Amino acid sequence: MSEPLCVLLVEDSEDDAMLVTHALRRDGYELSFERVDTPQAMTTALARQAWDVVIADFSMPHFSGLEALKLLRSKESDLPFIIVSGTIGEELAVKVMKAGANDYVMKGSLTRLAPAIRRELQEAKGRRARRRAEEQLERRHREIGTLYEIGHDISATLDLPTVLRRIATHARDLLEADDSEVYLVEPDGQTLRAIIALGDCAEQVKATAMRLGEGFVGYVAQSGEAEIINDVAHDARAMHIPGTPDQGHALMCVPLISKDQVIGVMALARLGERDPFADDDLYFLVALARQAAIAITNARLFAQEEQRATELARTLEKQKDLERLKDELIQNVSHELRTPLGLILGYAEMLHSGDLGELDPLQQQSVAVIARRARILRKMIDDFTVILEVRNRELERKPVDLSALIRNLLADFQALVEQAGLTLEAQVASDLPLVSGNEMHLERVLDNLLDNARKFTSAGSVSVRLEQERGDLVLEVSDTGVGIPRDEFERIFDLFYQVDGGPSRHFGGTGLGLALVKEVVEFHGGAVVVESQPKKGSTFKINLPCNGER
Repeated sequence: MSEPLCVLLVEDSEDDAMLVTHALRRDGYELSFERVDTPQAMTTALARQAWDVVIADFSMPHFSGLEALKLLRSKESDLPFIIVSGTIGEELAVKVMKAGANDYVMKGSLTRLAPAIRRELQEAKGRRARRRAEEQLERRHREIGTLYEIGHDISATLDLPTVLRRIATHARDLLEADDSEVYLVEPDGQTLRAIIALGDCAEQVKATAMRLGEGFVGYVAQSGEAEIINDVAHDARAMHIPGTPDQGHALMCVPLISKDQVIGVMALARLGERDPFADDDLYFLVALARQAAIAITNARLFAQEEQRATELARTLEKQKDLERLKDELIQNVSHELRTPLGLILGYAEMLHSGDLGELDPLQQQSVAVIARRARILRKMIDDFTVILEVRNRELERKPVDLSALIRNLLADFQALVEQAGLTLEAQVASDLPLVSGNEMHLERVLDNLLDNARKFTSAGSVSVRLEQERGDLVLEVSDTGVGIPRDEFERIFDLFYQVDGGPSRHFGGTGLGLALVKEVVEFHGGAVVVESQPKKGSTFKINLPCNGER
């Protein structure tokens, strides 16, 4: 079976051309050829069709083999070039080989021509394969570099239009496209709109919305499958965008997928008579689409978190304003109540003592109730005042002997404990270091803890322990009372919070005592914790830093 061969013959002699063609046909080639003998004719022939080999005479009146070789290589052509001459000597043969000729054959030895052509065609095939492999390798390097750059872009900025524009630009440049677009599914879940469009008709593309299933982009968004359309003009799914030229082109669309949901589409187009897209192009665009989907997801998550942070900041600011208004209200009300409450308590005590005249037993009992309730109100106002002073850092600090303070308070407290039928136990170490603080407010801390222990204990004991642990004084106030559920441990220190806070609660109080304890202790650089079990009692433990003095 004959082997086809297209030969461009650079030869001025028809007779020599017949000798060459005859030799090739004799060696089994099915030959098609064209003879040229000027640079212009050779240029026209090279542009008109593809050739397998160029065979040139070395010396011609108006042209030469070396000139033909130079012209061929200027076209960056890898066609085999063989000199056939009857006059070339060894020196000239070396010259033409150095100039880039693949071989030379003497006209008297044309039997060498066909084997030389076969060899050079095979080597040309190998060169083309190596060049394709090198181009593929270079392309892979560019693709990897592009993916690295995009990964860096994603980590460097969360501005979505900036990142997507870079991705679309990389895709257009690397895949040699004319247009590059990124479409996103809008919040209605049914509409697509291009947020990035690169090309001559970018504004028209961005201005046109499309439904899922509409056009190639809408079809890919609906199917979730990447697709190449290399004959757009004859595809029934084609959609014309107003204001854009209606020209045939190749198109490639890839879905953007996040958490198994299509959130958009990347599209590339080649206009006019450009080469079609290949599978390798699609694989790379799929990789870019994954990066784009990550960028979109990250940007949306960041926007959500930013919005939450803004809302939280507004909420915190409102809370701060409310706290400030609450403190001002408490301060003003406390100030305004203190004077009339003092008068009420003073007159009640005078009535009860008989300074304003004798009272019968029922009147004395009523006055005692008034005095007792007035004292409760005064204690509440005093607690408010302490809390506000601590929050506003208005306390004067001095060295305080905490052990002496506790002993004095326990002496006053003894009668109340015995009256309640409880046992008071105390372990207060001697020669303890002093603490730096406000004696009056530390006394109120102890008073509140002891009062709570007595109030919530119906039988058993109240115990107090004070000792030094490393650089702290540790105070523990324990009882055998009702105890506190574990899920209430944090809330019991909130203002006005009471564990037994229902309308039928058994224990009195305003919910200020433990809030005061926490505020004062933390102001003094200490900490308070509670350990408790329901029906088994509670222990409040306070750590206060020593000042080293005694």
